[in-house]
Amino acid sequence: MSMTRSVKTARNAQLMKQVKKHVPFYFFLLPALVLVVVFCYFPMWGIVIAFKDYKMARGILGSEWVGLYHFKNWGIRLKSAY
Repeated sequence: MSMTRSVKTARNAQLMKQVKKHVPFYFFLLPALVLVVVFCYFPMWGIVIAFKDYKMARGILGSEWVGLYHFKNWGIRLKSAY
């Protein structure tokens, strides 16, 4: 059992050594990760609004969840408009 722990600590030490060696490259990745979060995950709030009965006073999280109600009625409203 002590053999397993020593192997794990040796692997962790080696991993930390590699991480410290490549820290500048991780800083190069940081702007790309920020862009992914800003342009791929923040817009998801807009997608959530499509499935809610959105009220400005309640906000996105406080509005009632209606599921596919708006999508089911969309076709009916489209036909009656023409």
